[in-house]
Amino acid sequence: MSPTSSGTRGAGLVLAVAVAVCAGLTGNAAAQGPGVLVVGDSVDVGTGPHLRRELGSTPVTIDAKESRPSSVGLAVLSRLLRPGHRVVVFDLGVNDDPSQPAPLARNLAAARKMVGDRCLVVATLSRPPVNGASIGGLNRVVRAFVADTPGAQLLDWHAATRSDRTLLAPDGVHAGPTGYAARARLLAGAIEGCLDPSAPADEDASPLREPPPEPRSEPRRTPAPHDPAWVDLVRRLQYGPVAALWQAALDRLDAAGRDFVGALSPPRPEPKLGEAAAPRASGENRR
Repeated sequence: MSPTSSGTRGAGLVLAVAVAVCAGLTGNAAAQGPGVLVVGDSVDVGTGPHLRRELGSTPVTIDAKESRPSSVGLAVLSRLLRPGHRVVVFDLGVNDDPSQPAPLARNLAAARKMVGDRCLVVATLSRPPVNGASIGGLNRVVRAFVADTPGAQLLDWHAATRSDRTLLAPDGVHAGPTGYAARARLLAGAIEGCLDPSAPADEDASPLREPPPEPRSEPRRTPAPHDPAWVDLVRRLQYGPVAALWQAALDRLDAAGRDFVGALSPPRPEPKLGEAAAPRASGENRR
């Protein structure tokens, strides 16, 4: 074989492997399903890792930065939005001026126009007053936007933090260690509502979704008093049909043995009606 032909075959093999790898990556990306884009601020810096775990295999793109107002978030949304993003989380507003809620209303409307018919998730806000202005005006804007916008989902973070003050850090803006995990569960619930709108809502559920219960192990079978230890050991073996046949044979052998022993033992006299049972020996109840 000439060096030229050997090099040509080697190059062909490399090309084939590269094509197969690219096809596999594309197939995996397609199998993962629709993607989620999150544009947020410092609160999402802490929420992001928990959210990825909550959503599992769902592709998630998170762009979060400290002190980001909603106006800056619009530019980020325009730059990152892709056709594969089915759900958009516009998680901003806590860094806006609470005394001027009108700009947030305009920015939410602009985000809605930008994402088109995708599902849009927004959140209410929690923070102490700024220069005497509370967060109430901004939250009224968020709730009104969700009420008037088809395809919008609300993460009511403000209500959650009011019902459980331990979710927030001492600064009243960021979440605590357990708060970020709880916030991620709330956000994942809103996203899942977008991905599966036909799923029935649980009206009795609390605002914070409880983590799934730990799987319970099956109770171990307690052997009957007459079972020898070796019979119980064989019954515990899980070898499919072979074990089932052995178990049936052992059960029959054990039953035949008990019948044989019973046949050799003298029958007990039948009790007579009206006679009291004989009293037990004094030491019979001792343990």
